[in-house]
Amino acid sequence: MQENNEQIEDLGKETLIVQLKEKIKENKTITKKLDRLSEKYVQTYKEYKLLAKDRESLFQAIQYSLSEKQYNFEQKPLGQFDTNHIIELFKQKDEDKSKALTNLIKETNNEKFLLEEKYRQMIEKQGLNSDQKTQQLIKQLKQQINDLDNNNTRLAKEIIELNDIIQIKNGQIQQLNQLEEDYANLKTQLMVQELQQQQPDLQLKINSSDLMNQSLKMKQQVDKLLEEIQKLNLKIKELEQEKAISQFNQKQQIRENQKIKSIESKTIHNYDELNPFEQENMLQQQQELIQIAQNYQKQTQTDFIYQTKEEQCSNNANFEYLKNVVYKYFLYQETRNYKEASILMNAIMTILKMSNDERRKIEQARERGFLKSAKNLISDSFTCLKQPQLNDMNFERPNSRIELMNKHMLN
Repeated sequence: MQENNEQIEDLGKETLIVQLKEKIKENKTITKKLDRLSEKYVQTYKEYKLLAKDRESLFQAIQYSLSEKQYNFEQKPLGQFDTNHIIELFKQKDEDKSKALTNLIKETNNEKFLLEEKYRQMIEKQGLNSDQKTQQLIKQLKQQINDLDNNNTRLAKEIIELNDIIQIKNGQIQQLNQLEEDYANLKTQLMVQELQQQQPDLQLKINSSDLMNQSLKMKQQVDKLLEEIQKLNLKIKELEQEKAISQFNQKQQIRENQKIKSIESKTIHNYDELNPFEQENMLQQQQELIQIAQNYQKQTQTDFIYQTKEEQCSNNANFEYLKNVVYKYFLYQETRNYKEASILMNAIMTILKMSNDERRKIEQARERGFLKSAKNLISDSFTCLKQPQLNDMNFERPNSRIELMNKHMLN
């Protein structure tokens, strides 16, 4: 019995061991299935999150497209969205948009028709007005051309008269030049008389007072001549200014005539080729051109007159200064103050803007005259057999100082 019991127990243990092994195998298979299910669950969860995100994005896009109140598109739970309803909403929106565009096109066509009607009426009115304005402008241009022709004729006569006056003044200037030459000859005679005064002759010493009186008279004559030269120079400058202004005005008026004639020809030939708006613009441009040309002519005349007056004032001031310098030079020459006279001579040549060649010629002429007079003086101090004569003295020079001064001021 005991052996049977032991055998039964051994068989029970073996069966239990076998069952346990089977259970262990089942547990392993179940564990593997659970691992697979967990991985699938995780993957499914991730896909669900992505689907939820896509669903939210699609909802926002549809809601943005159907944001108007009349479409009433709202969020719904899962599985309750109707695709056909959404498509119907999009179709309704497209129909509303097409209706709005159709109404807008109709309104635009109506406005276009009204504007075309107004434009046609305005063209009819402006066609009549532009014809009248063109005729008036043509008459005005013809009148201005006639006025300019008359003004040109008057200016031509004035220029002829001014040329005659200038010829008369040139004759007077020649007379003044002759007076200057006479003055130079008298100056030479005075120098001869001064040399004669240095001889031991009582009668010549007595006549020295007469020579001084004559020198004073000569100075007065020089002053008068300088004043007359200044007056004549002023008159000549005024005449030259008037002549220049008249010539300038004549040139300006010739240019204006050419411009106005070209404008008139363009107005007559091209008028019929333009529409009423371009015709009106062309008329306004022509009137503006005429006004600008007139203003420019007045301004240029004013500037030219102002400039010539300034030049005249500066020339007058320079002439007064030069006159004082020349007067002092003659005074130093008469009193034999040759050092100061030489300084003033350099100042005169600087004022007259003489070149180096002109300065050299004047210095050579002065040296020749001084050496000749000194030679005669020395010879007369030893022997009084022969008095110095005018023909024996060499006063060669290119021009007198007064002639050079007058020539420079005239230029």
